[in-house]
Amino acid sequence: MIYEIKLSKKAEKYLLKLQENQESKIIEKVKELKIEPTINKNVKKLEGNPFWRLRVGDFRVIFDILDNKVVVLILKIGSRGDVYK
Repeated sequence: MIYEIKLSKKAEKYLLKLQENQESKIIEKVKELKIEPTINKNVKKLEGNPFWRLRVGDFRVIFDILDNKVVVLILKIGSRGDVYK
């Protein structure tokens, strides 16, 4: 099953602030979530909430999987220290 990737406005805004090489690296890794979002070795279920995180170097991508709509919703992108706040 191929998932559709959707970004929140907050995630899009953060991506636009990054340098081009950082942005392309994150986009490349996010695209890998299309196939099976939970299999990637850099994906982990977050404790205490229904969300997941993808590690891309020093960046973290927080996302939700909407199986009923076959969508991976990217909620937030940020540096390791700030994204969980």
